[in-house]
Amino acid sequence: NELMDSLEDSFLQQKQFVEDASHELRTPLAIIQGHLTLLNRWGKNDAAVLDKSLKSSLKEVERLTNLVQDLLELSRAENSLINPVDVEPINVLATVQHVVRNFEVLYSNYEFKIRYSHENLYVNISSRHLEQIL
Repeated sequence: NELMDSLEDSFLQQKQFVEDASHELRTPLAIIQGHLTLLNRWGKNDAAVLDKSLKSSLKEVERLTNLVQDLLELSRAENSLINPVDVEPINVLATVQHVVRNFEVLYSNYEFKIRYSHENLYVNISSRHLEQIL
């Protein structure tokens, strides 16, 4: 019975992991799709739209690459093959603004407002992890 309970717990954890990973991968893919759609409609003849969308799309491709790297690191951590990595402090507002710009492309019907009291707020977290949280 204990073995069956343990197997069931393992399957449930695996299912939750797959759901979480799928969700994390879906967001950058939707942002890239939104930018490509924008380019297809208006960006062919507008250099500013083209430049902005290409930069954002490349940033999201980098984010996907980092997500895959995080999955590999998680797998190695479970096997005790990696050491903790020191993280440089990042500007929270800059990361929040980046996330809002991406969501503005996806949800053009919505108005996003950022309210903050400190422009120079730094935290020790990787920017991609903060993006995931947001």
